[in-house]
Amino acid sequence: MKHAFILALFTAGLLFPRPAAAWHDPGHMLMARLVYEQLKPEARKKYVELLKTHPRYREDLLAGMPPDFPDPDLYAWMKAGTWPDLIRDKAHPANLAHHQPTWHYVNYAFVPDPEDRARIKPPEPSEEGTAVDDVLQALRHNQAILNDAGRPAADRAVALCWMLHLVADIHQPMHATTLFSRRFPEGDRGGNEFLVKVDGEVQRLHIYWDLLFGTNATPEAIQVWHELLSHDPSCRREAFTEALQRSAWRQWADESHALGAAIAYQGGKLDGVVRREYEADKTIPVPALPLGYETVARAVALKRIALAAFRLADRLNAE
Repeated sequence: MKHAFILALFTAGLLFPRPAAAWHDPGHMLMARLVYEQLKPEARKKYVELLKTHPRYREDLLAGMPPDFPDPDLYAWMKAGTWPDLIRDKAHPANLAHHQPTWHYVNYAFVPDPEDRARIKPPEPSEEGTAVDDVLQALRHNQAILNDAGRPAADRAVALCWMLHLVADIHQPMHATTLFSRRFPEGDRGGNEFLVKVDGEVQRLHIYWDLLFGTNATPEAIQVWHELLSHDPSCRREAFTEALQRSAWRQWADESHALGAAIAYQGGKLDGVVRREYEADKTIPVPALPLGYETVARAVALKRIALAAFRLADRLNAE
């Protein structure tokens, strides 16, 4: 019965409608739910109470909760993982104070062609200084705020939202990988300038990866993903014994970069079209993703979300 229900959702397109969007809510909500479930009771109580001091708790984090949802604390926690994307909207009251567009990614270069490596010298993100310009620096910044008992509780609650969001982002391969080549001498902006065809529609490679969990962010859809993940042995804690020993932000980004290079770009062999060239001439043929690509990509996405959740839960439990 359970598998029939999941199959019905796939068939009806309820998990995978295809409109373009930023890193979408379902993946963030799934990851946040997994963190919530991994927290020790005392840690969960502490962070749930902290989150209730968020300046937009009722307006944003409880918004849209079904009347019969059994655990409002869990719902708010899942929505907290989406909050940094919610405030991208310039009309949102918190946009001006809290939106940080560069915090979601880090541009580590992937230059597959040896000849290009000799000719193209991509800028390397710096980890020095106090600037907060990328996901690694943003994680360090928000971790410090979250752990500072002297800071206002509302500031720490906002930092908790960022932590829930950014730990998921840093585990997304396209948030740590930018292709440089003769066709992309200035980089493809994490796949945002690299076009492929998906289900007959032209799509940015970055958006394709962002949408691997679809766009349906209802509790029912999150439950489906939760069941798929919980029944996958490769997504259980014991499958990540070695990975859980790597606790540095940079190590997590390096993992994502390696997956971006090997899986997302297929070692540099993935065929695509330069976005600006296509926009100038829509008759340019855009190649479809190769057979089997989506199966591999979705397996990677599930494992990365699970690993991200275990890692953040371990950090929060240790504080």
